[in-house]
Amino acid sequence: WAVVFLKNSDWYAVGSRKNEKPTLLASGERLVCFAAADDYLNMHESENSAHKNRAWLQYPATESQLKHLPDYRNDYGLTRYHASALITLRFNQQDIAQAIRGNSR
Repeated sequence: WAVVFLKNSDWYAVGSRKNEKPTLLASGERLVCFAAADDYLNMHESENSAHKNRAWLQYPATESQLKHLPDYRNDYGLTRYHASALITLRFNQQDIAQAIRGNSR
């Protein structure tokens, strides 16, 4: 997975693979961060996972996912893909912050 976000007027891209600590991929300009995140995903994503994610764009979030996202329980447009992304972000929030702090300029 990879995430790009704006924090305190600075853009960051952070990525990780299963069972690994998140790593700062880039910081600075918005487009640079999106390109770094895209490159990271392209390097680490298999055709299988890409197909799974494509299908998940259409399916509604599961009950199991909604247990981790109580604020989204009434969002009937929430897809499995979006729910998965939100859960990944929630579970890795501290490690993402640490990756940014550990690699700050």
